[in-house]
Amino acid sequence: MDASDRGLCALWPARKEYLQVEFDEEELQQIEKGNAIGADELSINIRELMSGVFAPVVWASKWSQAVPDYHTHIRFWIDNSSAVCWANRRSSRNPFAQMLLRLIALGDFCSHVVCLDTGQSPTEPKETMEPLGAGLRARVIADTSRIQYRRAWNQ
Repeated sequence: MDASDRGLCALWPARKEYLQVEFDEEELQQIEKGNAIGADELSINIRELMSGVFAPVVWASKWSQAVPDYHTHIRFWIDNSSAVCWANRRSSRNPFAQMLLRLIALGDFCSHVVCLDTGQSPTEPKETMEPLGAGLRARVIADTSRIQYRRAWNQ
């Protein structure tokens, strides 16, 4: 996974698939302004963490189908030490980073917890991740980017 001032990307080497999201003009301006004044809202740390949220939103259903009845282990490689620290501690002072960390934790919880009485997962990953994606998009993503994300999520 990686992020830049232009967009986000994630790789799935085993399937030779990748996810690439380019920021629109509004987001680029927000990033440029943030870089100039040192704002945290869409800092590189946040963008790196965002790639760690988008990949599971897009690929979670495929990950769960890879080996049925087997715990799938996903490894994220992020080259930003602050984003790695936030993810490892599941903690940040940045409110948007806190939301991203909650999405990562909730996605992990929903795809791994089994109800004791039924033996079934509480919800299907796709059903769980769609509202999370909607909440994420509503926060900072411009309308033009939402169209691009919807295309990726419906594939």
